[in-house]
Amino acid sequence: MRICLSSSRTVRSYTSSCNVSTRGVKILKDWSLNTFQEQAFKPAVPSLLPTRAPDSDRTVSKWFVRAKDNLGYELSQDYWKPHEKIQVPLEFISYNDDGTVSFQRSYLRLGLFLEAIKSETSTSSVKLYLAQCQLTELPKAVQEDIETPHLVLDAGRGDVYDSNIWMGRPPTYTPLHRDPNPNFFLQIAGQKKIRLYPPDVGASVFDLVQRQLGVQGRSAVFRGEEMMKGDERRILEDVVWNDEAGHHQKFCQQAVVQGGNALFIPKGWWHSIKGFSHGINASINWWFR
Repeated sequence: MRICLSSSRTVRSYTSSCNVSTRGVKILKDWSLNTFQEQAFKPAVPSLLPTRAPDSDRTVSKWFVRAKDNLGYELSQDYWKPHEKIQVPLEFISYNDDGTVSFQRSYLRLGLFLEAIKSETSTSSVKLYLAQCQLTELPKAVQEDIETPHLVLDAGRGDVYDSNIWMGRPPTYTPLHRDPNPNFFLQIAGQKKIRLYPPDVGASVFDLVQRQLGVQGRSAVFRGEEMMKGDERRILEDVVWNDEAGHHQKFCQQAVVQGGNALFIPKGWWHSIKGFSHGINASINWWFR
């Protein structure tokens, strides 16, 4: 499939209907195994499970406390403080005065994140994001708070390749990429907006962006550091989140997930994610088959 992108200097006349909260994503009626297998997993169709996940309230009640303004949640310092010495992957994102974004990823003490998140706001120029932290890197007591959804264990072969936690104060951002296995994405706190493209459309968009950057042969499997800064971040963000970016937007699907919702992302489907709303934003995902 050939995709054309509009130049930023061109007057754009095409507007996608992808700016509504949910567009094109199938909404499943319940969390039953039969519904998930027949309507989502087997046909490889992106699907939203809008009702609250079983046991999600238990995790929320232990990990978070209600924000003072009652808008969203904050981390429970009493719960997390005993684990402050463990090393976790933290992303440092700096929004510079010239409009550029600096990015660095390091393994550091969880305590640094706990302290920073207390004073950080949505408009802070420097933000920390606990991103793509494997659940196996967390203390066993924390792992036991998270029950792998029965749909992940029973829909296919029961193979779970990896599971990760994502926590930070919005806005958060994950650039356009694809996963090598089906992805079950569960929102725990806050809200996230996910935009998705079919495999052929997403591949064409990504390849065109790479050619525009003068790059060849780069893979977009998982979330590469090069996508998080410089021209690549700017162009990838614009091509996905600007509704007038080009013809490819008519293939865009979009879902909004909030606490207790889950989104099934089939293998090979390209997606980009933005966190918004008040308080802490937290998600867990499982790659499985």
